[in-house]
Amino acid sequence: MDENRTVETENEQDTEFSFMTEKIKHRPVDKKRILSRILFTALLALLFGVIASVVIAFLVPRLRGSIEPEQPPVPPRVVIPADEYETESEPETETETESEETETETETEEPTETEETESTETETETESTETETEAPVPEAVTVELLPEEYQKLQNRLYDVGEEANRSIVTVTAVTSDTDWFNTVYSSEDKESGLIVADNGEEILILTDYPMVRNAENITVTFVNEDIVNAEVKGYDNTTGLAVLAVDEKKVDEETVSACKVATLANSLHLRKGTMILALGSPLGTNFSILTGTVTSTQERIFLADGVFTRFETDVVAANSGNGVLTNLKGEVVGYVRKESASDDTISALSISELKPLIERLSNGLPIPYMGTYVSTVTKDIAEQYELPQGAYINSVELDSPAMEANLLSGDVIVEIDGRSILTAENYRGALMEHEPGEEIRLTVERLGADGYTKVSCTAEVGERE
Repeated sequence: MDENRTVETENEQDTEFSFMTEKIKHRPVDKKRILSRILFTALLALLFGVIASVVIAFLVPRLRGSIEPEQPPVPPRVVIPADEYETESEPETETETESEETETETETEEPTETEETESTETETETESTETETEAPVPEAVTVELLPEEYQKLQNRLYDVGEEANRSIVTVTAVTSDTDWFNTVYSSEDKESGLIVADNGEEILILTDYPMVRNAENITVTFVNEDIVNAEVKGYDNTTGLAVLAVDEKKVDEETVSACKVATLANSLHLRKGTMILALGSPLGTNFSILTGTVTSTQERIFLADGVFTRFETDVVAANSGNGVLTNLKGEVVGYVRKESASDDTISALSISELKPLIERLSNGLPIPYMGTYVSTVTKDIAEQYELPQGAYINSVELDSPAMEANLLSGDVIVEIDGRSILTAENYRGALMEHEPGEEIRLTVERLGADGYTKVSCTAEVGERE
């Protein structure tokens, strides 16, 4: 019985687990489903990249601005065309013409009767031509004006001055100091300023640098009495000039219309006896006007790396302030530096010689410095004293780039970077085309035992502190 049960039980187990003998088939691969997942993943990756790029582009500039202040955009460059000096080729042409005329006269010393007539006619034509080419000698003309006419003339001159005064501003510099009892007090200095440029973003004003050097606050008062803050754009310790910048966004439209940029004239041909107008604080108050004449154009001021012409006038100065001289068109011909008056009369630097300097200061560029005091060796001086023609070095400042380049007093600069140097103005013009830190190649004539010989050297342009 037991054996039969055991057999039955085994048969039941075999019957119960008979499915174990079945084969398991793997599910077929769904390629479409896999491809769709890949495409979906790629789409998500692309979307993530786009979102990340947008977030980075939006946040990075702001995060960078919070860490590093954003640099202000560079304003447009100010360009002030330079005036050209007279060349020395004209006298040579006249000499050649004179020599040709002399040769013609020598050849006709023994003419025949027919030749005498022809030579007489030729000489007559030559004399008439010479008379036409020679500058006529001005004759003294006496003009009598009635009081009413004279008043009209004065009114006309003052109208020109009023128009030119639109370019004049009052610069106020506030400084703080302490007295003997350690009490802090503030002081104000006021001088005139001249609007020399407008780059579309800033109004640029020429004034004296010593007054604003240590100023804690600088304001500019325009002709319509509007007051706006200003800051120093550039300065030059050699000439004592500076250019201030006024943010044009802070100036209302009424003030912009009231003021104007000054017209800088060509002052290289200004002559003695020329009538001028004096504007600015040399007359005691800003926006004032006085008339006068130029009494001298021969004065020279020798500064480091340049020679400047100083115009003397008969205009009496009420104080030693600064200002400008204009011609009868209202164009600026001279800049009056503070304390530049002599014998209580106003003197001014030629504006043409200051134009390259004003341009660099208006663009915030440093002024190149070599430390040489030079003067021009003209053709006549060169022939009289047997000197090379060029820029004669009178002296060299201590610890200057010129001293480091072994330039000596008595050297005559004849070339800079292959460019011929004939005058002190040529030398300054060539120097102003370089930046501090740049190297220049100079050729000088140096006096030795065998006379003058050429010496070449290299100098690094510096910046005067």
